[in-house]
Amino acid sequence: MKRVKTYSISLPLNENDYNFLSKYIDNPEVGIDDEIKKAYVSYKSKLNEIYENKIFDHDDYPKFIKKLKEKQFIEQFENGFGDFNINKFYSSLEKHLRKEKILFDKNYDTTEEQAKIIGHIVEKILKKYFNDDNPRWLIRAYIVGRAIYSKEKYKSAIPPITKLPLSNEAKKIAKINSLPLEVAKRIDVALDYSNTTIKCLNNEQLKNLRKIIIDENIIKGQSVYKVVNKIREILPRGDVFLLNIDWHSALCNELNYIANRTRLELRPSNSYIVCVSFQGCCDDCSKDIVGRVFKISEAPQIPYEKCCADICLCNLIPFNPEYQYISLDGQTKLKVENEKEWEIWYQKNIVLSDATKFI
Repeated sequence: MKRVKTYSISLPLNENDYNFLSKYIDNPEVGIDDEIKKAYVSYKSKLNEIYENKIFDHDDYPKFIKKLKEKQFIEQFENGFGDFNINKFYSSLEKHLRKEKILFDKNYDTTEEQAKIIGHIVEKILKKYFNDDNPRWLIRAYIVGRAIYSKEKYKSAIPPITKLPLSNEAKKIAKINSLPLEVAKRIDVALDYSNTTIKCLNNEQLKNLRKIIIDENIIKGQSVYKVVNKIREILPRGDVFLLNIDWHSALCNELNYIANRTRLELRPSNSYIVCVSFQGCCDDCSKDIVGRVFKISEAPQIPYEKCCADICLCNLIPFNPEYQYISLDGQTKLKVENEKEWEIWYQKNIVLSDATKFI
């Protein structure tokens, strides 16, 4: 006869009993009395309440600033935008966070209410640098998004690497260079020569161009100017047509295409993006796509096919209509800023828009 191990647990549960049960509670092969299961759920609920009450107790502001710097997102706005000084910005932000006594959890996230305060702080600082709202709201939304306590409802929309299709070559390059998932996917997109913004190149020329983009820009992070110099080095000396191409504009558009297609492929087809642009955007882009929210499956290709500028300034940015909306003056705002306005926008643009597709 097969031996069966049994354990005796008394009620009410203590911490040791709870920790022991945690190992077996989801195992269908382990028989646990219904009363014990109920006591386990109740004990877990109390622990969660205690955890929620104590979770926001960190005031390590340098660590939060470090979190903002991880993805080097804000740094891209320092060049070409007047006197915006990135170090002064971070310093001023940290000073205001201390003044407001913002508290974080162990991951340096905070509550929605405190994130709203952070948003007002950022807006106030950025008004000193930017007259145009585009860079302001984009930086503000990024910082607030990085600050909001994520938990279950803020789970990442990016699928795990095991479910993300990558070519063997992209996996190999990513492994050799110890690259993160998003960069690996960008390489995967760059390796697909079937789509390009530079229609005048043959397959061999396009393959060489994409190799330079992968090696110099995606992996090494070289600037557009340095990559252009690298391209000119491999151009045939006697090919006047290739030598006369505006490679700076052509490369900017090609990199924009690769980056935006990567963003789309990293997210589920039923999630959303918003099209944003900076000053100098052409009339066609401004009229057709800028400020509009699209499902990933319905998103336009960037650079936009009707764009009449040398360099398309549009970008597709992840957008969550559960927490963001487009205001009447065309700005992307957070739900916590005006819930009534968000509700009207949500019903009109998400609920009714989806419903009409099934009529």
